[in-house]
Order: sequence, then C-alpha cells, then structure tokens
Amino acid sequence: MFGHMKKYLLTGLVIVIPVAATAYIFYYVVRWFNSIIEDLLSEFLYRYLPEIPGLSMMISLILIFVIGFFASISIGKTALKYVDRWIGKIPLVSELYFTLKQASETILIQEEGFKRVVLLEYPRKGILALGFVTGESYKEIKESAGNNKLINVFIPTSPNPTSGYLIFVPKSEVKDVDISVQEAMKIIISGGFIKREEWKEK
Repeated sequence: MFGHMKKYLLTGLVIVIPVAATAYIFYYVVRWFNSIIEDLLSEFLYRYLPEIPGLSMMISLILIFVIGFFASISIGKTALKYVDRWIGKIPLVSELYFTLKQASETILIQEEGFKRVVLLEYPRKGILALGFVTGESYKEIKESAGNNKLINVFIPTSPNPTSGYLIFVPKSEVKDVDISVQEAMKIIISGGFIKREEWKEK
C-alpha cells in the first residue's frame, strides 16, 4: 500500500513541478511587464478614458508579440545586434544579460541554435556523451589548432541543459544521432529515465 502511495506521490510531483515552475516564471514575467504598462496607462491613457479591466494585460501580451515579430525581421535583428553590442560594454550587466539570454534561447527556441544531435567521446575515450552542433568553429580557433574541420559542440549538463561545456571537435570524431533536438533534450532533462516510446508522446 505504502509503495503505491509513494509511486503516486512521485508521479504527481513529476507532473506538478514542471507545470508549476513554468506557470510561476511566466506569471511573474508578465506581471512585471504588466506593471510597467499599468503605470503608463494610469499616467496617460486613463486621464481621458475610463479604466478597462484587463486592458493592461492585453496590451502587455500584444507588445510582447510585437517585439517577437520585430526581432524576427531583418531590421529588428540588426537593431538587436546594436543592443547586444551596447550592453556588452557594461561590466557585470553584460555577463548577467548574456547568461540569461543564452538560457532563454536554450529553453524556448533551442531548435534555432542547435543544428543537430551528435554522439562523441567525452570527457575521455570510451565514455560517450550527447552533444549539439552549434556551427563551424571560428577561424582563429581552427588556425590555432591547425585543423580546418573543427565544429562547435555544446554538451549540456543533466538535468539542467542551460549549463554545459562548449568544445571544439574534429568532424570525424562525432557521429550523428537520428533523434531531434527536442527528443535529446527530453533525455537529458530526465537524466535518461525517459523511455524511448515516450520521446514523441511528451
């Protein structure tokens, strides 16, 4: 009996924890953005119009959508590069900004940054690790290593894939794995406990 109770409790936690954590983060991000909009509305718009319930929340979501759309077009991408360059010159702030940005991109739009899933020997011969190819290695690194066929591979930690190691590996030393980035993420986040038949179900 107690074995079943423990099983049901753990199963419930597995379901509730990620849902609650996602809802918590989303709630406070939107709430923070909403408070800014609410202050602006109170300062300007509500001087001439009656207060409309939920208006600030609606405007917040619309603005977030517009920002996302703007960032996906060429002029927006160019503007973001200048913003990144400007923030990169600010001590301490730049480290925090780029760390949070990388973590957000890894969690929310991981398909855009990771090209494919590979298997390679790491951290030593005989031990295999899942990694994500992020692109060709930089020219300076290739020249210093004396190898023109190096690729960037990000090896995430488990169960937190937002941290990990960037290594530069010869193309000949990695093997492609026939699974998607999302499926590999599920394996890493679950610590390998997820079953093969569950990859495409969750």
